Amino acid sequence: MKKNKLFLVFAAMIVVAMIFSACGSETDAAVNEPADEATLEEVSDEPVNIKFTLWGSETHIALLTEIAEEYRVDHPNVTFEFVSIPVTDYVSKLAVQLAGNDQPDMGWMLESPALGWEDAGALVDLAPYLTDDVDFNLADFSDSSLSLWTQDEALYGIPFSTSPMFIAYNADLFEAAGLDTPSESYAKGEWTWEKFAGDAKAITDLGNGSIGYVHIDEISTNPWRLLVPVMQAYGGGSWNEAGSTCLMSSDESVEAATLIHDMMYVDNSIVKPNEKVDFTSGTVGMTMRQLSWLSSLADVTFDWDFAPLPSGPDGAKPIVGQAAVVVFNASPNQAVAIDFLKFLLNEENSAKLSQFFPQARATVLDAGSIEATNPTLNPESIQTAIIDQIKNGTVLPSHVEYSKIDLAVRAELDKLWTTDVDVAAIMNSACEVMAPYLNQ
Repeated sequence: MKKNKLFLVFAAMIVVAMIFSACGSETDAAVNEPADEATLEEVSDEPVNIKFTLWGSETHIALLTEIAEEYRVDHPNVTFEFVSIPVTDYVSKLAVQLAGNDQPDMGWMLESPALGWEDAGALVDLAPYLTDDVDFNLADFSDSSLSLWTQDEALYGIPFSTSPMFIAYNADLFEAAGLDTPSESYAKGEWTWEKFAGDAKAITDLGNGSIGYVHIDEISTNPWRLLVPVMQAYGGGSWNEAGSTCLMSSDESVEAATLIHDMMYVDNSIVKPNEKVDFTSGTVGMTMRQLSWLSSLADVTFDWDFAPLPSGPDGAKPIVGQAAVVVFNASPNQAVAIDFLKFLLNEENSAKLSQFFPQARATVLDAGSIEATNPTLNPESIQTAIIDQIKNGTVLPSHVEYSKIDLAVRAELDKLWTTDVDVAAIMNSACEVMAPYLNQ
């Protein structure tokens, strides 16, 4: 009966998330069945293949493979299959796999659809296996870092990445435009979204194909990471903390969206939807990124650095993208998957992961793991744009009905990406189509 219910949930996920995210939810959430009580030692003679899904690069898979090989020293019967799925298709394709006959055992989970997957009963409750495990030391993770993955006494994921968004910039273009860099503006207390917009225009005005800003995502596919940081810094947002009230039509959110719209269509300083311009080309002044991406700049010929997100009228509002390792209820190998999760995210391996993914483990973060694994990065930038922001930032918004909200709202926000539009009317429409899915 439970399998039938989860199959229906996954089918709903697939339909709702045709473009980006998909995760179903039901009023009566399926109850997680505990992992097989057998210990790994009891099944150690049986061959086990762990299928692990992620959206990472070959470099990320190489690190995970290295850690998996270390695990296999004591567990030679266990093999691993790391399956990379593009992040834009990740949740929908994962739902298809879980509804099929070749279910993954464990993998990465994005923050935005997390509540829906938890509510659907698709994830194993890890609390019984981690809470009293002295070696794993769950207390090393702050309550705030686990809050998204916790419902009542249940724990559905362990963050492997708590990665602040920051502004990476081409220092050569800032010098050519006669501007302070974002880091210099931040040090002077002048790094605001208005300053960001002005700097982007000045770089665009250099000509010769220069443009001020390219976004981390294709804007029409995922507008949230473009708008949310600005809206929150202006005192608005997507929805309130309870998930019951839309904030996108507020004056503050409209002002923030107007800033972005005018940058794109008045100043022409943001790369427009469906236009392909890469920051590594050397023609782009700024981009919003996270730590794991910086390795792609190893071979560029221009000087670059990174700074915190700008502040707004409501102050600095750091935004953290968070992803967790989860074990899927559909897995036939839950006991082994849980054991590998413990190994993957122990203190030693968390330090290794910090090369790409800032860790929520306090001992790892405070031990200077990011600096140690990224010796070519500016230590001051690591402190101001990553470590300080982890301690003060908020996770990108999530909602139990996120996939439905995303699909409905994105259709309205698509209307923003053209000239001569009524921004306030579009933001009002976004709230109208969001309303049926908000908690009442």
